[in-house]
Amino acid sequence: MIRTVFDTNVLISAFAVPGSRSEKAFLLAMRGRVDLISSAAILTETANKLRQKFGLPEEDIIAVLKHVSRTAEIVKPTTRLAVLADEPDNRILECATTAEVDLIVTGDKHLLSLKSYEGIGTCRVADLLRTVGEGEPGRSAVPGAAIKSPPPRVRRPRRAAHQAPSPPWSLPGGRSTSGRAFP
Repeated sequence: MIRTVFDTNVLISAFAVPGSRSEKAFLLAMRGRVDLISSAAILTETANKLRQKFGLPEEDIIAVLKHVSRTAEIVKPTTRLAVLADEPDNRILECATTAEVDLIVTGDKHLLSLKSYEGIGTCRVADLLRTVGEGEPGRSAVPGAAIKSPPPRVRRPRRAAHQAPSPPWSLPGGRSTSGRAFP
């Protein structure tokens, strides 16, 4: 099984954008198709971004952090790195090297520009989904990984926004992240 660290932007997108590739990737981790590894520093940055950029109430932030904590293995990095200028990016690298993961899944251009760090690959969410057979067919992000073509898509009529199914997590008060409007 592929061991991964999701960058903060991937975690936020998983909860803020229903139906997104990031949500699909998080669901893969929830279903045990990929191992998700995280750290207190990543969770703290996620909470801060949800608070500052999206203005989420504390109860919603706590709910998101609980879902991530229940899905991910939380590690305590053993080294402090200063590889990249952006400190939160270094926290991602610290988590990844401590846990000896296979991939860092990110949309961050600085992390992606590394291509790999100490044998750990970096890839976009779409690459991870292709690697595990959940995305569009193409080149795998993991050398030697077999890529299966996804089953043919059945076109179904789109549901109206008010009929969209809720993700498998609900926030306090019965609210769902899929129903929340993010600025």
